Amino acid sequence: MEWRIARIGSHETVQFAEQELRRYLTKLTPNIEIAVMSEKNYIPNRKGTLWLGCSDAFQEYLPQVENPQLDDAIYIGVKNGEGIITGTNERSVLIAVYRFLKEYGCRWIRPGILGEIIPYVVFPEKKQVSICEKASYRHRGVCIEGFDSYTHIEQMLDWLPKIGLNSYFFQFMVPYTFFNKWYGHVQNPYMPKQHVTVEEVDSMVMSLVDVAKTRGLLLHRAGHGWTCEPFGLAGNGWDAQKEDVPEEIRPYLALVNGKRELWNQIALNTNLCYSNPQVHRTISTAAVNYVKEHPKTDYLHIWLADDTNNHCECENCRDTRPADFYLQLLNEIDDGLTEANLSTKIVFLLYMDLLWPPEIERLKHPERFVLMFAPHTRSYTTPLCNGERPKSGTTNPFIRNHLQMPKKTEDNIEYLRQWQKLFSGDSFIFEYHLCWDVNYDLSGYRAARILFKDMQDLHLLGLNGMMSCQMQRIFLPNGLAMTAMAAALWNRNTDYDILLNQYFKDVYGEYADEMQHYLDILSDLLDARYLRRELPIKDESCVIKFKRIPDLVNHYLPLFKDAEMAAKTPVQRAVWKNMKLHGELCIRFSKVLVNRASGNFQEADACWNEMKDYINQIEPEIHPVFDVLYYMIIVGRALGYEDSPDYQG
Repeated sequence: MEWRIARIGSHETVQFAEQELRRYLTKLTPNIEIAVMSEKNYIPNRKGTLWLGCSDAFQEYLPQVENPQLDDAIYIGVKNGEGIITGTNERSVLIAVYRFLKEYGCRWIRPGILGEIIPYVVFPEKKQVSICEKASYRHRGVCIEGFDSYTHIEQMLDWLPKIGLNSYFFQFMVPYTFFNKWYGHVQNPYMPKQHVTVEEVDSMVMSLVDVAKTRGLLLHRAGHGWTCEPFGLAGNGWDAQKEDVPEEIRPYLALVNGKRELWNQIALNTNLCYSNPQVHRTISTAAVNYVKEHPKTDYLHIWLADDTNNHCECENCRDTRPADFYLQLLNEIDDGLTEANLSTKIVFLLYMDLLWPPEIERLKHPERFVLMFAPHTRSYTTPLCNGERPKSGTTNPFIRNHLQMPKKTEDNIEYLRQWQKLFSGDSFIFEYHLCWDVNYDLSGYRAARILFKDMQDLHLLGLNGMMSCQMQRIFLPNGLAMTAMAAALWNRNTDYDILLNQYFKDVYGEYADEMQHYLDILSDLLDARYLRRELPIKDESCVIKFKRIPDLVNHYLPLFKDAEMAAKTPVQRAVWKNMKLHGELCIRFSKVLVNRASGNFQEADACWNEMKDYINQIEPEIHPVFDVLYYMIIVGRALGYEDSPDYQG
């Protein structure tokens, strides 16, 4: 049978959606014949045609959304190879194509070609597909973290719409630190070292922006750097600055403890004298110019310094809250963007000292702004809400440069509530499940459930989605966590157990139940609470758990090896090879944990160094699925090793 695809319009994302539909259909059924035609508008009653794209004529089929350019909804009505695949915007059309292909059994279990599962379908035209859905949340994105190559990011961008995510965030003016640490391989003597410049990274990012925009992804930019870059101070990472601050810049720095200097020699962590009008003018001018120079930016993040209790104590600053100065600055940037006729949204951040809301200032045009809540001091042992609105928490008094950050979940949320009394506009959460916490649960099994539950319940906090601050390579042993996150953001009524069972069936086939059992037990034995420092350093109950890990893994290693040998596809071989390497990593890590929890710290150090050498050696094999350096840093810090590589994320 010949399929005739009529693409409506010439938008690059719809063209890409048509190419993807064609590409995967020919993989599903190699003998299929596909003819593609381009039409300006939908032509009703044309038989034997599969219409693809956006059209006013399709609005009656689509769910209603608040903002069609920002909110994703899809409609698929296909029978006998003809019908309609559409969405509220071009990005939604692409999401709809992948959703359509999923009905035929296509799966994308992780980024890259080794994450593609494409079945063979004899008569694809016989399948009837009828879907009408809209995303539960507007904001469904990923933020760059960890240490990454161009290819790592490119594969992530390609994967996002396949699992229903819609946005990507490049932190910093130029996210140099993330690329530099990868290409430099500062910790790994077994990997080649390559120097990259800021200019080279900027060029890579501009190319990756095109990759994102081809897929219609909403683009977030900047965030870190506004307190240093506009003043000529490098803010591409958290490295200490060796050079002295130029004297002409010093008056702009915050006066803390009687000195105007870089906070711990880190420009990115240094706040400014926000009562100084020139500080505001410099930042606001730089922000407007940045948008002009990066016109594909949909959301511009304006953040202050990445540290706390270091705000200016001069006589003009000390009686005004940081949040009041912050809103003054945001309003000035809004004015500049309006004057330049730029519609870019501004994202403002509830984080560090800015958790305490302003006393006087308000945003003049709230429709321009999006609130982002970053509860970076919360625990991931329990969900944010667990299906019900959290009880009221308590907030600490605002005492300049002597603030105590909230630890309890309900207390973190109480700061959000105080801000929501002043701002009722668009908002989302900025979360770190897949940044540091997933490293504490090497199994990922129980961490995934917490993440899923948090995404389900965001509406209970009055939040319209999530930006996941995360490593890009979090697929060892599998991609359950991100798959669960994306599923809940698309449909918060998704049944987790059904999703879990299907994902494990997709990944592990006939061994799905065994792998659930194995990873569940492993997650319990690893007990992430220990690395979260919620349990004592010396703990006999933890020792008992940690000692059981090698026996558990060794019981399953023969299965992994046999399954790898018997695998019929490269995807299956990769799955079982990764399970084998992951198991061997867990055995080595258990030795670190056993010795540390027993108080044998010298032996724990030796085991830690041995484990680091092992994962450095296997990095060429596992780097597409595991961020070796970031793991060392995050877990090394949790274990209290002072020799962990210097990085603040």
